[in-house]
Amino acid sequence: MKRLFLAALLSCIGVNLMAQPSSIVGTPQSMAVLPGEPQSISLIDSAMFVSIDRLKLVSQERNGTLYAFVPDTFSSKIASNIVSIVREPNGKGYYYTSRDRRGRLSLHYAYQDGKRMKSNRLDMDGLEVYQPAFSDDGNVLVFSSRDKSKSFGGRDLWYSRRDKDQWSKPHNFGNRINTAGDEITPFIYGDYLFFASNGRDESKGKMNIFATQLFNDGIVSDSVGMLHLGRGQVQRMPEPFNAPGLDCSHLVIDARQGSVFWYRNQQLWGSTIPLYCQSVWGYVVDADDRPLAGVEVSVGTNHRSVCSVATDATGFYHFALPAGKQFNVSFTKANCFSVDTTLSTRRDPNGLLIADLRFDQVLDALPVNRAIHFADLFAPNASVELNSHGREILSTIARFLTDNPHLGATFMLKCDVVADVEFNALLTSERIRTLQTYLQDILPSSISLVFENMCEGDEGCSDATGESHLVVLLR
Repeated sequence: MKRLFLAALLSCIGVNLMAQPSSIVGTPQSMAVLPGEPQSISLIDSAMFVSIDRLKLVSQERNGTLYAFVPDTFSSKIASNIVSIVREPNGKGYYYTSRDRRGRLSLHYAYQDGKRMKSNRLDMDGLEVYQPAFSDDGNVLVFSSRDKSKSFGGRDLWYSRRDKDQWSKPHNFGNRINTAGDEITPFIYGDYLFFASNGRDESKGKMNIFATQLFNDGIVSDSVGMLHLGRGQVQRMPEPFNAPGLDCSHLVIDARQGSVFWYRNQQLWGSTIPLYCQSVWGYVVDADDRPLAGVEVSVGTNHRSVCSVATDATGFYHFALPAGKQFNVSFTKANCFSVDTTLSTRRDPNGLLIADLRFDQVLDALPVNRAIHFADLFAPNASVELNSHGREILSTIARFLTDNPHLGATFMLKCDVVADVEFNALLTSERIRTLQTYLQDILPSSISLVFENMCEGDEGCSDATGESHLVVLLR
């Protein structure tokens, strides 16, 4: 499957955040409806192998697009009763499981010897081996099995380490991973272990897909470059990998394509998403700390838009972004100032697959359809030049109008510096010209601006109070 037909999810996806709700942007695609519950799903190169009871299927492609599952003929050349099969990492052989005469699953290694394919059985201390998975370097084997004396309940996850050509006695991962329920379908990608479990609180009795860090190059413990296996924090994978009330399992990843596949509700699903994520969430409020609903939170880079979400009634928003990148984030809402900022994502230092980042924001606003009063925007006496305070006020109003181009504004000015009515009217007119020139230089021409001289008319301005008063009405 060199090029998948699957429509890629946007890089921005929703995630479960503690007690926060979860949602996604975009929809995964169903690849196939399977004729039964799969015993095993694995990838050999980019071909998908599916085992359902005695039925063995393999994916085919046409013009680089996956289009069908057909009966498998490859594995039958190795053994007739294969249940699951994976290629040896960095090697030419294959590891597979098959049932013996008693129906127990055992692990075998098959390799080419001249024109013949030979096979050796590997003893895993008497344990049955379900769904074997290997680390990228091939030195760690993880599988699911049940041992009445050492398991925590149903099937547990076990691991074995290779030393040269020998595999160690299998070790149980312990109760950080294993539960009183079943832990099945392990898969290793990079430094993370994925598996399905129905025994964790988040599972609610259904099979859910989980992830935990397995390797860390900076730590030496059980072996060089490895964490104490099974000691990492376990995270439930977000939607769409898990769905309420449905069994979800068999997550596998095509590392060459960055494509993710999983089984749910009799269907094989797939998509491309960022697995190493930073979960970004927060609340948007106004200047009085009241929640703002319907704020558009847009994420992008210098080259493209990534995603957009909206705040709910509580002002809450959330999305997930690939780790190790920088993004531009904007917050916009009608009749509010917009905020543009940058956000740098990173991998979680404690080893979580999905790191957590709270990012709250305040959006200020100016009142609309209500008069706003300003005084002393001009230099002293009869000057027509704006002072620094005046330029700041007008720049703020201009930015608000730019952020809200659906609005217009009326500027009503009154200048009363002498008893002469005509002079005050003329001074007001000249200062309006200053306002008009200043605003038109910094505002788009599409913004509707109206200017009114409050010193014109029968009464005029003749109190000689020295007042310069501006009223702004945003509409």
